[in-house]
Amino acid sequence: MPILIFLSLSAFSQKASSDDTLKIKKVKTKYLTLGAGFHASKFRDFATSPLFYEGLGTAFSLGALRSDDSVESEFVFQNLNGIHGVYVGNESAVSTFNQSILSYSYMLSFRKLSNEKWNFKAGAMLNALLNVRQNESLFNNSFGLESVNTLFVSAKAKRDISRSKMVVKKLLFLKIKLKPKKRDVSFRFNVGVVNNNLRNGYAYLNQSWIISDDSQVLNGYKYAFFSGARLTSEWNYTRHLTNGNAIRFAFNTDVYTTGNQLDKFEAAHYTLKFILLFRTK
Repeated sequence: MPILIFLSLSAFSQKASSDDTLKIKKVKTKYLTLGAGFHASKFRDFATSPLFYEGLGTAFSLGALRSDDSVESEFVFQNLNGIHGVYVGNESAVSTFNQSILSYSYMLSFRKLSNEKWNFKAGAMLNALLNVRQNESLFNNSFGLESVNTLFVSAKAKRDISRSKMVVKKLLFLKIKLKPKKRDVSFRFNVGVVNNNLRNGYAYLNQSWIISDDSQVLNGYKYAFFSGARLTSEWNYTRHLTNGNAIRFAFNTDVYTTGNQLDKFEAAHYTLKFILLFRTK
């Protein structure tokens, strides 16, 4: 994935303007987004053990973004992969972890609160998450799967930190020229108001693997409505290029629980990504 990103940079970037004044217009812009990075996460499944499994892995995302000062909408597919483990004394267990997420969000600006430097938006996000896990040390319980589907309410604050003119600074006998740059930082917070999940029973011995050759992967699974809680957040630093494209560094957090009593699933994910934004309009 890093190789793909670096190969894309030659087509993504153009030579910056040598003007001393920033010349980037504020327009309604559509982007295709491509992101890659790393994540650290931990989870525990009370259906099998109260111990936390922790680990690192890779992150990938692909999306479509429409953004301006008034409206913002975004569709994103994200995938996390990794190996997680738990270590107690001389004993250890390892679980593979794969997470796929589809999300769509829509936000509108608070015009009375916003100005040239600050922009405030609020809206909602639909998010569907699927975890697939494999832990051979759990024998008949080795396969784990849960789906968490959430409707969020969202709030976002963005600060324009652009440098509009050339700045010249002296460091000892060196003269440093800082060119104009359009850039911004933002923070978004999402609170789950409707949380649903698909989970196994306690404990999830899938008897179909034993008593029949025709095994059923979701045997014993139940869908729980209005169960659990979920919070997510996102920090972004975005650097806009003179050709209309942009680069972004993003840090995301995602914390959730299914809310079931004896067999609940809990997890926390922390993701750092580098994202290319390709302007399509």
